[in-house]
Amino acid sequence: MQLGLCIFTEITSEDKGTSYTISPYNFYMFPASTNYKLDQRFMCQSSSLAFLATHNMDFNKWIKGGIPYLNEKDEAYLSKTTSADEMEAMLGLSKVIKAITAARAPLVGHNCLLDLLHLFKHFVGPLPDTLAVFKAELLKRFPCVYDTKTVAKHSAFEDCILSDALGDLFDAVHGEVFQEVGVALPPSCPHYSTSQAHEAAYDAYMTGVSLLRMAKRIVAANGRVPAVTSVLEQLAEHKNRVFLHKSVDVPWLHLDREEPARTVEHVLHMTFDERMTLPDIKGLFSPYGSAHVTWINSTSAFVTLPNKEKASEALRCLSGRGEGHNIPYTVGPASARKRPLDDKQTSNCDGQPPPSKKPKQLFTVNEDW
Repeated sequence: MQLGLCIFTEITSEDKGTSYTISPYNFYMFPASTNYKLDQRFMCQSSSLAFLATHNMDFNKWIKGGIPYLNEKDEAYLSKTTSADEMEAMLGLSKVIKAITAARAPLVGHNCLLDLLHLFKHFVGPLPDTLAVFKAELLKRFPCVYDTKTVAKHSAFEDCILSDALGDLFDAVHGEVFQEVGVALPPSCPHYSTSQAHEAAYDAYMTGVSLLRMAKRIVAANGRVPAVTSVLEQLAEHKNRVFLHKSVDVPWLHLDREEPARTVEHVLHMTFDERMTLPDIKGLFSPYGSAHVTWINSTSAFVTLPNKEKASEALRCLSGRGEGHNIPYTVGPASARKRPLDDKQTSNCDGQPPPSKKPKQLFTVNEDW
């Protein structure tokens, strides 16, 4: 629905050192519909629409004045049968994304895996079948990605960043232990002197400022003085590392390498009937530490425990006792589970089980998308 960008341009002078000018942009984006071959259908979530309405989303502007766009696949298909003028009109916001990819500039987001997936789907093409292909195709277009949520996990911030939610992070990096970063607000954005949280471009502004301030803090903690060149050179270990939300033992995704092998000794597999709820499962495993539940379908789930010792204890105590429970269940090691050929896992972490028949999802609205 809305794409927020904030371009940070580095300015270096001998007397003032390094500072930054910013150029924030809010783009309402609406699927191109002038060509009958491209009449998109999409779904939306009522709670998301209500959230956006409370933060001043102009739905009339979105529909009447939203900028069209095409992904690369649709552009290639339509270019064969569409006039140059019509193609130019339909490309719309796609030209902005093409300019960003051509610049090869660092792309910065906060908890941005979903943002990257949306960017890929709407401006590149359908999501690939494998993670490896997605990462390779993404890096062709955005070779340098930083996620401020992973940077905030750095040991230098253990005592000064207590919450890494974007608003809290932005407030924290303005604390006493963080050095000032010269950022000049444009005359068109005087309102940015006070919080405009959930305006897409302002969120992008907060993300960029947070990254720069954290980078300077890491430099200071290591006792080094940054060179005049980009301060992002100090964040090499965080490059192309994206935070994984609700992932218990895999905190982030590496975009530029294969993921390390993981064991599942601390993960158990449960089966049960459809009466079983999340509180029921949490209650069964409460003596063995915090349990993270990932639904497979309405009658089975994975349960992740803090370590393999807790998993072994739970397996020993719960195995064989399910038949006498008011809701029968079985528990076994996740590694022993044999996946049926027709079992298409629909992961729904720590929520109610997915419905047995999910509607086909063509386009989702989530937060600013």
